[in-house]
Amino acid sequence: MYETSPEKLRAARAFIVFSIVFFVGAIATGYVLAAMNGRGSGFGDGYTVQSCHTPGGPYYVKRLPKELQSCPNGTTGR
Repeated sequence: MYETSPEKLRAARAFIVFSIVFFVGAIATGYVLAAMNGRGSGFGDGYTVQSCHTPGGPYYVKRLPKELQSCPNGTTGR
């Protein structure tokens, strides 16, 4: 009923390997883009991201003085 030829097994292995490589690459690309945009990257880095526009915000990076982390407004252009 089911044919288990070497070609089919090789194709199945290749599909699984490429699926894993694609998934890991997509996750890595997300981390790289987050780091490039200054949104923090790495596991457990959620508390080191400045956010001015969230409810209850602004939230600041803990290890930097607040004076160095001004939130953008209409006049600063940031």
